[in-house]
Amino acid sequence: MKYSHVLVTGGAGFIGSHLVDALVKNGVTVRVIDDLSSGFKKNLDSLDKIEFIEEDISKLEVVQNVVSDIDIIFHIAANANVPLSVENPTLDYMSNVKGTFNLLKTCVDSEVKKVVFASSAAIFGEPKYLPIDEAHSTNPISPYGASKLAGELYGFAFQETYGIKFTSLRIFNAIGPRQPRYVIYDFLNKLKNDNSKLEILGTGKNIRDFIYVGDLVKIFMDCAEKAISDGKAYNLGTGVGISITELATKILKELNLKNTKLTYTGFSWKGDILKLISNPNKLNKDLNIKSFTPLSDALSDEIEWFQQKIGKI
Repeated sequence: MKYSHVLVTGGAGFIGSHLVDALVKNGVTVRVIDDLSSGFKKNLDSLDKIEFIEEDISKLEVVQNVVSDIDIIFHIAANANVPLSVENPTLDYMSNVKGTFNLLKTCVDSEVKKVVFASSAAIFGEPKYLPIDEAHSTNPISPYGASKLAGELYGFAFQETYGIKFTSLRIFNAIGPRQPRYVIYDFLNKLKNDNSKLEILGTGKNIRDFIYVGDLVKIFMDCAEKAISDGKAYNLGTGVGISITELATKILKELNLKNTKLTYTGFSWKGDILKLISNPNKLNKDLNIKSFTPLSDALSDEIEWFQQKIGKI
C-alpha cells in the first residue's frame, strides 16, 4: 500500500479484524482502536503484530492520541445493531455520530490524508426501486440508518471544507467467519440448540444482498489506494438478492438437515427494511470489481467457522 501507518477503528470486530489481518500481510504498520463492546481480541490473527488500544472513539481526547502519526483511517467502529439503536438511540449517536465527528475533527489538525468510512445500506430506508444505486434518495427508518447518513454527510462536508479525502462504503449485508450476530449467525445458533425446527423472524419474505467479507476487505483496500474513490460513495453488494426463507433453506441444505421445520414469528423489529439489493455498476466502473464470491461459498465458509469456533450443529 502507498500508506505506511494505518488506523483501523473497530478493528477487533467482524469486518475490521479481517481488514487488519490483510493490512498486516501487506506489510503495513497498523494501529487498532476498539472498545470491545462487540469485537474480540481473539478475532485478530495478527494481534502480536499490531498496536491495540482498548478505548472509545466518542472520547475526543482518546481520538486525538490515537490519530497521531497516522496516514489513513479505516473507520469501521460503530454500533451496527439496528434493534439496539431503536432501544438506545443515545448510545447509537455517541458511537456512530459523535465518534465519527471526533475522528474527522482530529484529522483536520493531523497528517491523515484519507478516511475510508464504513456506512450502511440502512441509510436508504425502504427503497423506491431495485437494485439500489448510489443516486437513490436517502430516507433512513432507524436511528442506526440516520447515524450512518450523518457520518457520510460530515465526511463529505469535511472533504469540501478542509480537504480531507473521504470515501463512504455503504455495506448491504456482510457474511463470513467471525460474524457475531445477524441472521445467518442467529440461524446457526438456533440450529445448534435444536435442529428440529428453525424460527424465522417476520414472514421470511425480506430480501437481502449478501457480500462476502473477503470481497469487502478488497474493496476497502482498493478505495484506500485509488484516488478515483475520493469524495465518492459506493454501494457494497453483489446485485443478487435472496429471501430470508430461501437463505434458511440453503443453510439447511448445506448442513444436510432434511427434516427441520421452518416457523415464522410474523413480525419483525422496528427499522427492519423489507428489500435491499445493491446495484454494483459503480464498483465495476471505478474499481473494476466485476465478480463476487458466490453466496454458496461464503455460506460454507461461515458455517465451517461456526462449527469450529462456536459449536457443532
